[in-house]
Amino acid sequence: MELFPDDLLWRIIAYLTMVGIIVFLVNSLLRKLLNVKRKQVFSYNYVNDFHKKGDRLIRVLSVLAIFLLLIFNMDPIFLSLIMVSLVSGILQDGLRAVLEKRYAENQNDYLFTLAQLPSSLIIVFGLAWLMFPFLIADLLNIIK
Repeated sequence: MELFPDDLLWRIIAYLTMVGIIVFLVNSLLRKLLNVKRKQVFSYNYVNDFHKKGDRLIRVLSVLAIFLLLIFNMDPIFLSLIMVSLVSGILQDGLRAVLEKRYAENQNDYLFTLAQLPSSLIIVFGLAWLMFPFLIADLLNIIK
């Protein structure tokens, strides 16, 4: 028995490629519309020291929540991990947006931050719904 049937493997590769390209294009469009400079990828661009400490606290609490989920075997674990990740992302972006509104040189930075997460989530889950309807249906059945 194969881990991934050939069709599913190619769907996953196509999905990841499409998500990456569309998120990149939407973020580029948002940056242009809001006149926001592009930040370095995979680097920590903290607004100030408070942001650095707050972001670290959110990360530590997220890791702690994941360990607690694993220890207490919350069912379904996959859905619980997605929820912890979403809440963590929302808190991190919320903190960034608040601090950018108060302290950033470009006042449109916070608008980009606020638009980036929802647009990315719509792309990720929308494409998942289109390309893997059977998996989404299974997830929805788990929730019930």
